[in-house]
Amino acid sequence: MKRENKMNKNNKNVREFEVEIRRMFSMAKCSVKIIEDIAKNTCVVIIGEPNVKDCYGVSTTNFFEKFATLIKQKYLKDIKHESISWYDYMKWKSPAMKNKVVGVRMDYTGSTYQNPTWGGLYIG
Repeated sequence: MKRENKMNKNNKNVREFEVEIRRMFSMAKCSVKIIEDIAKNTCVVIIGEPNVKDCYGVSTTNFFEKFATLIKQKYLKDIKHESISWYDYMKWKSPAMKNKVVGVRMDYTGSTYQNPTWGGLYIG
C-alpha cells in the first residue's frame, strides 16, 4: 500500500493511498484520496478504482460502505463522522462515458457505515 502525504498552501493535508479488503470469498481494492482541512477539522474522501492496470475483485461502488468504515476506523478516527464528505470516483471503461465524482450519503451506526445512496453532488 503506497501512501503519499502532502500539505498544500491552503493548510490542507492531502493523503493518497490504496486500501484492500479481503473476505473469505471476495476481495476489493480501491484508491483513496483524503483532503483534510486542518483549520475546520473536516475531510473530503474520494474513493475510486485502484490505480492498477488490471482491476479485479468487487467494484468500489459495491463495497463503498465497507471501504468507508475501514477508512474511518483506521485513518479518520479523530474526525466526527458528520465532518466527513464521501465521494465515489466513477471511472468508466468506455471513452463515450464521462468520468464523474458523485457524492455518497450513508447512515453511521457509531462504528460502521450502512445504506449508501449516490447523488446530489456531482463533480466533473
